[in-house]
Amino acid sequence: MKSLILHVGPPKCGSSSVQRFFKNHKKPFVEKSQFVRLDGSTVQQLEQGKLTTEIRKALKLKGHVILSHEALFIKPEALRTIVKLATERVPEIRLIGYSRRSSSFMLSAYHQWGFRNPKVVQPVNQVLRENDIDPSQFLGFERQLIASIIKDFDFGSTPVMDWNKSYGHLEDLLSFAPVKMKVGFLPVPGSAPNLILDFSRKAGLSLKKRYHQVKLQSNPGFNSHLTEFVNNAVVQQREVPGPHDDNDFFHQVSAFLPSPLEVSPSFTELLKNYIDTYFYPSHQEFCRKYQLNTDYFKVSGNPSKELVLEAIQKEMQTRLKEHRMTHVYREVMAITMEAFYKYARQRPFPKSV
Repeated sequence: MKSLILHVGPPKCGSSSVQRFFKNHKKPFVEKSQFVRLDGSTVQQLEQGKLTTEIRKALKLKGHVILSHEALFIKPEALRTIVKLATERVPEIRLIGYSRRSSSFMLSAYHQWGFRNPKVVQPVNQVLRENDIDPSQFLGFERQLIASIIKDFDFGSTPVMDWNKSYGHLEDLLSFAPVKMKVGFLPVPGSAPNLILDFSRKAGLSLKKRYHQVKLQSNPGFNSHLTEFVNNAVVQQREVPGPHDDNDFFHQVSAFLPSPLEVSPSFTELLKNYIDTYFYPSHQEFCRKYQLNTDYFKVSGNPSKELVLEAIQKEMQTRLKEHRMTHVYREVMAITMEAFYKYARQRPFPKSV
């Protein structure tokens, strides 16, 4: 093996697009290379320090070997196990990882997993109640952002958003080996270089020219009418698919739903702006450390936490006075019911007895 390249994700940072590209294109580089998407059970065993047949076979492959799984970022002990085994066998080890704006990460994670996870939804509502905020006056994603702001982001999955701390921890954990850290941003769609070209440069490999402009497939997001509908069922403690279950069903129903659900875009922007402002100093340090352009994390304004908490109370009172959320939920139920019916019509109904 000439080099080992560890693609660590993180989740919601283009991992599916990278993995899908390599699944569809077996020899995209000038150099001899092999791509292995690790199995989730393999990552779990590696986290416990156990070596698997999959890893042993991968380290015997020829050329440049890429091991990929987004869970490696949030299970760093699994990374450590791989690097320990590979250090004496591989002349070069590279770690490739990406990042994105904190608010964007939070919203993407919510609309993929958080909206249907009782272990997230119930504590979020509890935080709001403890701070005299009526959860019923806010959409699920708004509640998630508000609770995280109140708790100074020491809540749920939010620590992963401080990229400086997260990648710093990985670097410290792997300091026993000469691992080259190749860290960057999730490229904006349509920008140059695209994700695969950027990935190849970080890997130190030459992407064949015919792949330079390849169109990437990303995971389509679930429609926010549907995520709100399901989130409300979780709040009512009804049975719904788990955080990683029945994604095809959600994608198919989303296709019948209209544009995203919005109640107060300006209020959402205020929450997002505060989140990005909160992490901005740390992300500036992150950019300096890995020689990245700080403009990626640039923020407008500098809203204080006090100002944001006041805005939350004001928004709640306005919605209560106007009965706004009553109208919103009626619309959500009607639109989502229509989508379920259209979805069901594509499948044969059982005959009436």
